[in-house]
Amino acid sequence: SGACASGTTRDDAPVEPAPRAPQGTPSVPAPFAGAEAPAAAPAETADPAPGPLSPSCADRVALPRDSDVQVLVDGSPRRVRVHVPPGYDPSRGAPLVLLIHGLSDSPEGIERHARMDAAADARGVVVAYPEGRAASWNAGVCCPPAALAGAKDVLFLRAVVAHLSATLCIDPSRIYAAGMSNGGMMALRLACDAADVFAAVASIAGTRPVPADACKPARPVSVLHIHGTGDTTVPFQGGRPWDNPTDLFSFPSAVETLETYRALAGARTEGVVSLAKGDATCITYPAAATDAEAALCIVDGGGHTWPGGTGPKNAGKISQDLDATGAVLDFFAAHPMR
Repeated sequence: SGACASGTTRDDAPVEPAPRAPQGTPSVPAPFAGAEAPAAAPAETADPAPGPLSPSCADRVALPRDSDVQVLVDGSPRRVRVHVPPGYDPSRGAPLVLLIHGLSDSPEGIERHARMDAAADARGVVVAYPEGRAASWNAGVCCPPAALAGAKDVLFLRAVVAHLSATLCIDPSRIYAAGMSNGGMMALRLACDAADVFAAVASIAGTRPVPADACKPARPVSVLHIHGTGDTTVPFQGGRPWDNPTDLFSFPSAVETLETYRALAGARTEGVVSLAKGDATCITYPAAATDAEAALCIVDGGGHTWPGGTGPKNAGKISQDLDATGAVLDFFAAHPMR
């Protein structure tokens, strides 16, 4: 996945680039200096209880463990790789996670980077890996060619959920989206434009893809953001990609991204250190006016990579102190739609 030129936010609305942040050596931002001391290590999160027996799932059947399905959007088929856990019960609602690949990646690539299938199997989670147009997503200003072409990717991902909900027994209160880089930006766009479908979202190395005032979710959405301070593709401190300084788009920072979604969630302004291990620090902003929370995990020196995973290769340091896949699934399990 990589940086990208400017495009459009919604299917027809222009987007103003975020102001460029000064470049330099990234560091942990000042707002975190006042966070409360690390809490004791939390107990392991129990696997979520199976969804209730649903009469609407009476006609569901078990699918193959791994299969490709085609979802029609505007008359054109789009590919989705679907992974069904071995304990799937077609009579009980299962959680669904859409895992969205980055620029120039693929459904198979993001599964390898995140090692999501095995983690989802242990938790009874169905995972869908949608494929972007020309390996890209119209998350807003990023990334071409999908963004420049105005690809209707929000519509596509809504259609993926609708298709799988009609095929499998999916719990509508436990539908989530996560992604890496351009895919993480796409997940964040879903928090703005499809909050009626997705209970929570997570972005790894992908910052806010639309201006803050263009994000108007129908309901508060819990958001987890994970970012390395050594990311040169989508810089932690914001600005243009250091590995492609001629890029037309200037990214907002990870902290600015977190603050946008924290405010939209109605979460508290004071963060609590929920993880401090080696090069990884996670700050959680607890729910306040609503049930929604926000969290930011910072990897000191981390690259444009999936922490605890296998890649992408040649994109900088991959932390082994933070299991991003487990963190994402645990965050989702704690934040069903209410």
